[in-house]
Amino acid sequence: LGLATAPTIVIDVLAAFAAGTVEPDGVVLSAGTGAIAAAVADHRVVQRADGHGWLVGDAGSAVWLGIQGTRAALEALDGRGPATSLAARLAEALGVRATAREDVAEDIVTAAYRRPPAELGRLAPMVVEAAEQDDMVAAALVEQAADELARTLETVAGDTEPRVVVLAGSLLTHAELIDRGVRRRLEARWPDAPIRAAASAEAGAAALAVALHGDGPVTDEVLDRLRG
Repeated sequence: LGLATAPTIVIDVLAAFAAGTVEPDGVVLSAGTGAIAAAVADHRVVQRADGHGWLVGDAGSAVWLGIQGTRAALEALDGRGPATSLAARLAEALGVRATAREDVAEDIVTAAYRRPPAELGRLAPMVVEAAEQDDMVAAALVEQAADELARTLETVAGDTEPRVVVLAGSLLTHAELIDRGVRRRLEARWPDAPIRAAASAEAGAAALAVALHGDGPVTDEVLDRLRG
């Protein structure tokens, strides 16, 4: 797609890629509220995976993790699943003040349905925090999120080791446990591919504009200046 006619999601992915590397080719994984991966060639998206939204996709994203954490909390309160600190953590995060077990579950459901789906992504940090404090249920969800994100990225790369891997989005830049999990999987799959963290979206957009419309290629020096 030409940039002028590309959907916003494609432009966002290209900007994320350009925020992490000066290479024109590689793969990028962006995981924040949603999750999407793309293969990039000559600063064009040639293949993408996921980015399908919270209801039918975005596996491993912040919203996905928030929803999975809420389900695990409700299963624990119902007695259908193992005990987890997520029940208390997410109840507090959702403003639930009930004390009876059944009332807590009902109020969590009510609070969750009252929020736009994107807001459930704000529960993801609580799931990560619980995993960091050795909650086994939360730890399993974080591992599953890392698995889903790595699988999405591997899908667009195919059988070829990419020239560079760019990781972008708040879930990878601010949730160290998930970032480490994704990197561990990718390093095992592509031991020679450099993995770069993306800078801000603004820096990526500027770098992409320079790459596509400037007089020469973007250098590391230029990218560093844009990052600053």
